[in-house]
Amino acid sequence: MKLVHSLWSQPLLESAPVDRQTKAVTMLWCYASSVAFAKMHKQPIRLYADEYAALLLSFLPYDDILKLEVPEGTPSIFWAAGKFSAYKQMQPGDIHIDGDVFLQTRCVMQLLTHAAKKYGVLVQCVENGENCYDGAYDLVTSILNSRGVKYNGHKFPKFTKAFNTGLIGFNDMELRDKYVELYFDTMKQIQADPELIAELTEACSAPDIVLEQQMLYELYGRQQYYSLLGAGEFSMEYSRYVGYQHLLGDAKTSWLYKTIQQLYDIDPEIFAMTAEAVNNLLNE
Repeated sequence: MKLVHSLWSQPLLESAPVDRQTKAVTMLWCYASSVAFAKMHKQPIRLYADEYAALLLSFLPYDDILKLEVPEGTPSIFWAAGKFSAYKQMQPGDIHIDGDVFLQTRCVMQLLTHAAKKYGVLVQCVENGENCYDGAYDLVTSILNSRGVKYNGHKFPKFTKAFNTGLIGFNDMELRDKYVELYFDTMKQIQADPELIAELTEACSAPDIVLEQQMLYELYGRQQYYSLLGAGEFSMEYSRYVGYQHLLGDAKTSWLYKTIQQLYDIDPEIFAMTAEAVNNLLNE
């Protein structure tokens, strides 16, 4: 089993200048903490990154840094495009974790090691409305359906369940290939309609919440998958029990100082390297 990070820098570089530095600083501390936990468990971790992202994170002790190639002209509203480009290159048993995911305990590593070779798909948890805002899914699907966008030749279904892909791994490589192909095919349909891009942007609705999470459940949810945290409301409490933390949305900012303290506690050397990298970023 090998852990995988990815970073596509375009969404960061296209963000408003007033926000860009704060986002970059927060991202550095999060990725550093995520890597530090992997190293604490003596777990190999690889980074897929574009040129700027590789430079930004080059101070971290990844085992490998490999080139990430996102299709030219990809709109930054497709924030998962970098992840899908990494999925395409991953090997059976690899597990991709977001840069704001922290595998804090040996317990969670043992669970993943046990599951990594046994199941076709591994995910963080199942979302069913108890542990997510299902209206966000339905808003995106209603917009896409109103514009005639098809997924695998069909309309998008109303939300029932989705896989949270803060953590994701594949042993079913045929499914992986189909999943990646359908993502980029659907992205091209949306990309060809500038008015649709504008509508999604105005509604603050990223299509990837549906394309990455809901549609993976539609593709695979009736087969043998492994959900690290289970489903629904249970997953939130269980994550604390096993030592799995995923800082979603604004939590990255509100928990920043706890993340910094946590990094210092588990790896003072990576903490010092990150502090230097943040200082260099602020001086650019």
